[in-house]
Amino acid sequence: MQTERPGDDHVASESGAWVLSRTMLLQQISMEKNRRRDSGFMVDGLLWDSDYNARIAYAEVAQRFAADPAYIVPQWKASAGKWVQLDAALFASVQAAGEMHIATVFTWQKAKEEELAALPDDLLDEFAKTLSVV
Repeated sequence: MQTERPGDDHVASESGAWVLSRTMLLQQISMEKNRRRDSGFMVDGLLWDSDYNARIAYAEVAQRFAADPAYIVPQWKASAGKWVQLDAALFASVQAAGEMHIATVFTWQKAKEEELAALPDDLLDEFAKTLSVV
């Protein structure tokens, strides 16, 4: 075993080597899930925001479209510098793509958590390299 622990986020593996802890790796998976969730999604070649504030705005405008399907937002910000006229038909496409985007992110997170749970301790550092936290 290495004599000095590299950091609080490391634990001794079964072989005695210091490796990143499973708790730290679960935090990294969560961070990457958040980054992916908030990175936006594409609809008809246009990037749409998917961060917390965008998801709140989508929920609010969904209520407007439910009350009045003819409602139109003349200037809706899809993402940085990208403005569109938002009507119910376009919003339906955005909503469906957004839901698929979120579902895909959660599927990725579940798969990574299951992969982590199945790994022996000696492979934890290698697993950490598969997480693209930026």
